[in-house]
Amino acid sequence: MSPEDIRKIADELKGLFEAVSPFFEKHASAVCPLCEKVCCIKKHGRYNEEDIVFLTALEVDIPSFKQEGEDTEPCTFLTDKGCSLQRWIRPFQCIWYFCEPLHASMLEDSSRTYREFIGNFQKLVKTRRRLLGIED
Repeated sequence: MSPEDIRKIADELKGLFEAVSPFFEKHASAVCPLCEKVCCIKKHGRYNEEDIVFLTALEVDIPSFKQEGEDTEPCTFLTDKGCSLQRWIRPFQCIWYFCEPLHASMLEDSSRTYREFIGNFQKLVKTRRRLLGIED
């Protein structure tokens, strides 16, 4: 794959992250302030090699992650207003985590909106796999 192809796929992937983000944010902003448990923990906030491939293809500086502390402590990027990073720049494993209340809130949305979100999320996963050279 040429560098231009990689960049094109990375741009497409960024657009898909931006497409799913409003749905995530809508439900996280409704659920997370009411929750007593912090799900945004360091364990989910670390970048892996695949994340680095994506961000490097976009020529983005990878945010600095504070290594000290336990995996169960709040994520480095968590602020009192939520994550300090836009969804597309977050570690991928971070966006995969749906706690039960968040998932329930998503399911309560209109079926059309939920289906659209799921369709975009499936495209996001397929595009990420394409970027990484993983065949289905």
